Amino acid sequence: MTGEVAELEPLLQDLRHVTQAGDMLVFACAGPLRSRDRDPARRVRLLVEMGEFPAGVRLHAVSLQAPLAWESLIEIGLPEFSGPDALPECVLLLSQEARVEPNALLPLRRVMSEVSPPDLVTSATVGLSEEEVAAPFPLAFSRALIEGARPRADGRTGMPGLLHHLLSQATRHRVLDLPAAPLPSPGAGLAQALAALSAEGPEAYDWVLSHLPAFCAGATPGARAVMAPVLSSANLPLPSTAPATPALAGRAMLRVWRGGAHAHRMPLAYDALAPLWEGQIQLDYTPEQADLLAIAHPLDALALAPDVAEAVARGVPAMLLSEEPFWDTLFSPDPLADRITLPASVMGEMRLHQVNHHRSGIFDFERIPYYLLTDPRFLRAYREHFARNARIDAMDWAAAWGDRPADLVFMAERREERFHDIDIPEGGILGLCAWRTRLALACENAERLGASWQGGDTRFALEDWHLDKMTRLDGHARLLSAVENTRQPLYISEKIFDAFACGALPIYMGGPGHGIHRLELPEASWMDLWGADEQTGKARIMATLQKGADWTAYAAAQRRLAELFNDTEIAVRERVRIVGALRHELARAVDAGPA
Repeated sequence: MTGEVAELEPLLQDLRHVTQAGDMLVFACAGPLRSRDRDPARRVRLLVEMGEFPAGVRLHAVSLQAPLAWESLIEIGLPEFSGPDALPECVLLLSQEARVEPNALLPLRRVMSEVSPPDLVTSATVGLSEEEVAAPFPLAFSRALIEGARPRADGRTGMPGLLHHLLSQATRHRVLDLPAAPLPSPGAGLAQALAALSAEGPEAYDWVLSHLPAFCAGATPGARAVMAPVLSSANLPLPSTAPATPALAGRAMLRVWRGGAHAHRMPLAYDALAPLWEGQIQLDYTPEQADLLAIAHPLDALALAPDVAEAVARGVPAMLLSEEPFWDTLFSPDPLADRITLPASVMGEMRLHQVNHHRSGIFDFERIPYYLLTDPRFLRAYREHFARNARIDAMDWAAAWGDRPADLVFMAERREERFHDIDIPEGGILGLCAWRTRLALACENAERLGASWQGGDTRFALEDWHLDKMTRLDGHARLLSAVENTRQPLYISEKIFDAFACGALPIYMGGPGHGIHRLELPEASWMDLWGADEQTGKARIMATLQKGADWTAYAAAQRRLAELFNDTEIAVRERVRIVGALRHELARAVDAGPA
């Protein structure tokens, strides 16, 4: 249905003569949907109750802001099909001008149940003339074809293949043009479906290539990171995106309340970044005064005070501004979602805008990962250590390998619980805590350091835990685990830099599309256990201990890191980029209003 205002009544009169129990009516128009009753859904329910529509007819009514494309109706309808039995035998797409004649629809129902392979059905298929049905004839496609569009258990979607098939058939039958359409959310599954479709032949490849910008429109940084290697393997380039318009230009000061037990662990908490937002963002307002409420950890919502609840009730938008994928995977209901609902004190629950590594450009680093820029001590330590290490050549690294007191060191929390084995393929996210612990336990010759292994004080009780770590491990181990708590494509902590700085060969979990490759370190200079279970990982570690490393590659990596951390302009540019993206996220949430 098109036009600024769509008249519902004529179509209702047509449909009531040809619908039957189990039919679902989807009314969609680009603008308000008007009927004699102000609520179209209520109008149809009344007609059903009055006996003018068969019992069991369902309604889905929407008003869209963008021009309609017929694929939009697929996207609207698919969520209604919750199980195999809920799939319709056929879907009929009607333009506003089309008349729904019984002598057309009844044979159409029969033909659709017999079509094999599933295909478009047009007036020519049914054998009706132009005189029998007003043009354009309704388009229809069968249950089997719809089934191919639904997300599978592995998260992949067949929607690109469905669209390609239907658009190709539509062009062949000359029944409609090729419109832009709302498409599946960008992610790993979509990239895999596009890659598979492109391999079906030159025509399919050309179609995918021409539609890539539409498929990738709106992709978050995390989605782009997981899509890029999949598309690249199919010789499909990931379309570039234009840089975001600088936020807050001409805006008044943005007033932010930050709270919760983890408020010291968010981008708004660090003195190293604060000078860059001076004059544009002001912190520590009361909830009553703030334009935006920010917490850092999903569980912080459980301890919010009544004044925060009152601000939320008045319409002040709230944000989960998370810098830690480990928290997101354990406690966010959906780490990939733009908005989430969290259990909250006083309120019962609250809606929040979600900003994290998957969704935000804050963490989409170019040269130096976000976390290293939050505290000057990281850059100072690395500048000193890598300047020293860069002066060591390959032969000296090989000689030093034999002098290390320890073969292998793990220095991370011991977390054996299986709930840490999280797998979110659409985001390229893996929980690694339990896997890392199993690997440490499997390696009999490993030193396992830290309070969770040895007892005593945790690192948070130390005045400078990073200095303590560097002092203990410098020149100590041949191999040092740098495996993160969470494998997320844009998340890199200090761990792998610590391993290189201390002269050890890093053990990591990276894989295709991971941001670790942005460092441009020789692949042979670190060990990537991507895809390995603990026993396979152990075998690779033992083999490396026996044969040694590629010391030419390792020495090159040390020189590369020395250049990176010696160039202060790189760190400055990264901090400017971080704060620009942060301002953009805060302003976007304030402009959008409550989540």
